[in-house]
Amino acid sequence: MPVLPISMFAALVLAYVWLRAFLARDTPVMVQVLILACAIQSMIISFNQHYGVSWLGPVQPVTAMVIPALAYLAIASTAIRPLAWKRDWFHMLGPVAGAICFFTLPDFMDGLVVASYVGYAALLLKATLSGADALPLIRLEHGDRPLVLWRVVGLALLASAFSDVVIIAIMATGQEWLRPWVISIFSSGVLLMIGVLNLSDMLKDTADKDNSTKEAASGTGQTSDRPQAYDADPDLFTALEDLMKGEKIYLDPNLTLGRM
Repeated sequence: MPVLPISMFAALVLAYVWLRAFLARDTPVMVQVLILACAIQSMIISFNQHYGVSWLGPVQPVTAMVIPALAYLAIASTAIRPLAWKRDWFHMLGPVAGAICFFTLPDFMDGLVVASYVGYAALLLKATLSGADALPLIRLEHGDRPLVLWRVVGLALLASAFSDVVIIAIMATGQEWLRPWVISIFSSGVLLMIGVLNLSDMLKDTADKDNSTKEAASGTGQTSDRPQAYDADPDLFTALEDLMKGEKIYLDPNLTLGRM
């Protein structure tokens, strides 16, 4: 009787999510790449663990190290700053180091994967410590939702690292029958969470844009009261008033903190 492992189910869902984002063309490219990478990784896990494709065993930990790097590059390119090859090329070193480690020091491979996930999780969570001000490329209409999204992605990476630690403990205690269950539930669940969460926030763009435009058109973006900040820096406040009343930048649905 045909069966569908959890990891293969997650791979199919992620593949559908990626295809929907690709056809809609309203999701940033790096986010699409991250979703596709999660789908491929979940499929590799399924073929290796459940369908006997043993040659994927060496591939699985190496491709696993691609996920945290892509997660960080996705948040950097969509929320913080544009990517630049001269500044971001070193993120490719993780998978390369994983491939070298697998063939030269295989006993350290599991530890390297755990360190990669914990390290990138720390980078993601650190990038959101300053609140929404730390994400200058995010449109202001989104509020704190992108901030919460990326924090959850960071926690998901930590959960994946925890699952690897559990697998190491299982192998050390001889309970290898538990390994497929841990990999299927933890790894596939984390990959599915990362992929779906990234797309779910992007799908709200159109609806939120319409709502924010209506609210701005009704005059909610203006205020007649001058705050105490006017006394501290009247020139800056006057320039801000010109932007609001003259150019009416609050009507722009694409307004970001960095642009302002």
